[in-house]
Amino acid sequence: MLAATTGLAQLILAVIYVVTARSTNPSEYGLAVAAIAAGTSAVGLLDFGTNSYWIREIAQSRISVGVLSQRLTGKIVVAGVASVLWVVVSATFLGGSKLWVAGPVGLAIMTNQALQVPLRGLARNDLVALNVLSDKVAAGLFFIILGMVNVEPVDRLWICLVVGSCCAAALGWLWTPRDRRPTFSMTVRANPWTGAGHYGLSTLATGAQAYDLPILGVVGGAYAAGVYGAVNRWTQPMGLLSGAFVSAGLPFMASATSFRAGLAVVRRGLWLPAAAIAICIVVVCVAPTFVSIILGTEYGAAASVLQTLALATILGIVNQPLFVFLQARRHEKSVAWLMIAGVVVQLTLVVTLGSTMGALGAAIAIATLQTILLVGCTVVLVRIWKRGE
Repeated sequence: MLAATTGLAQLILAVIYVVTARSTNPSEYGLAVAAIAAGTSAVGLLDFGTNSYWIREIAQSRISVGVLSQRLTGKIVVAGVASVLWVVVSATFLGGSKLWVAGPVGLAIMTNQALQVPLRGLARNDLVALNVLSDKVAAGLFFIILGMVNVEPVDRLWICLVVGSCCAAALGWLWTPRDRRPTFSMTVRANPWTGAGHYGLSTLATGAQAYDLPILGVVGGAYAAGVYGAVNRWTQPMGLLSGAFVSAGLPFMASATSFRAGLAVVRRGLWLPAAAIAICIVVVCVAPTFVSIILGTEYGAAASVLQTLALATILGIVNQPLFVFLQARRHEKSVAWLMIAGVVVQLTLVVTLGSTMGALGAAIAIATLQTILLVGCTVVLVRIWKRGE
């Protein structure tokens, strides 16, 4: 259910973006999309792994509603202050860039994600699925309404995203059982990021992977970056199934009484990542024909890049549940340092291989990263198994 609603939500969002792009010129659209991307990126930095950490603590009954309320309020207050400061500064000094839009977009997304935490921690994935869908449905409806009153397309885009997140945040809070529902305090005394340090390091390391394309552009040139950029997002839909699996399974992994019990619980949902792996295998087989049809013969070199990325994604689909499982079993420190080491190796390989092999070198770097992570996770899991945790 979570995978289906997430896919439908992404489809609605894609339609909103396409309609906006067709209704305005590329320069104006580019400024708006860049501002929204900046706001979305800021969410990950300010969250610093707290949502995942809180979900685990709720599932293990290690955090009270009062403490959660204090920390959640503190994080939203900090995000709100940062958002206002960003709006004032960017509107004053960068008024023509629309970068001030990142402020309200980031604040709305962060609030929505934070208010989903109790539902996720309580394993109410049915309500989480509805909440995910309600976000984009509300955004789509408001996008249509704004169009009917002739609001500018780029303004319609960011406003509807903010409204959608706010509606979903309100619903998520209302759907949370009263005895587990966080309240908002006027006095904030708790540090929102307490205990989430290693989760945050993992988040930062994951975000650093996005620098592979800019680095490739510098060392490999515009052609290599173009070939790589043309297909490097094509494997993301396969991660949707695996992402839904780990999102739904996290509270069950965390609340299991032992390592072996946790494995037994998640075994029932393994068909989701298995389906994603099957799709990746199909992509490996049809990549040359698919790239030729979609992109044309000019991008013939992208076929081998896509095949390598699909193979790397297979490893990534295996790694994602392993990572979340280790974090759920309170081994987030190992995960953080594995992720940091792997990303350092990846970006180093992009520099060295990208200059000689171009786009294929960057794809090999990702495959190397996933291999390192798989080996590292396996070693940690074997040690845990032998200790009988």
